[in-house]
Amino acid sequence: MEKLLKLIDKHLEDSEVVRFLNDYSLQFEHDDDEYYISFTDIGLEIIADDDKRINTVFISSLSKGAIKEYSPIIKGVNFRSSRAEVRNVMGIPTKSGNPLADTILEPTAGYDRYDNEQYAIHFEYNSENSTISLITLMSVNDAP
Repeated sequence: MEKLLKLIDKHLEDSEVVRFLNDYSLQFEHDDDEYYISFTDIGLEIIADDDKRINTVFISSLSKGAIKEYSPIIKGVNFRSSRAEVRNVMGIPTKSGNPLADTILEPTAGYDRYDNEQYAIHFEYNSENSTISLITLMSVNDAP
């Protein structure tokens, strides 16, 4: 995940970003104000703003539709990690939320977010087994 964190706030044409993108087969889309880059085989989606600055990276588990899960995540954390295991490795979250049964997309078993000066790491938990279902990396300035 360190490679992915290094992409946050970088320009899509930055040499480090280009090297990373060249390692994967991807789908590239652009709408009025954002660029979407998807690596469906490993459950990655990168979003950049209209200025081509990467502001968000989604890392999906198999339960969220990934064909293969991206790894490594963080030493001691993988998509089968429970909330307690994530907290044991990451510490006390900056923000957290309780389980939600009534969300627009699907129920969740809650979330934990960890912020530092540069970025935020958001873990969403699966409502069926309370393991990680989605990890979102974002600039701390873009975090809700």
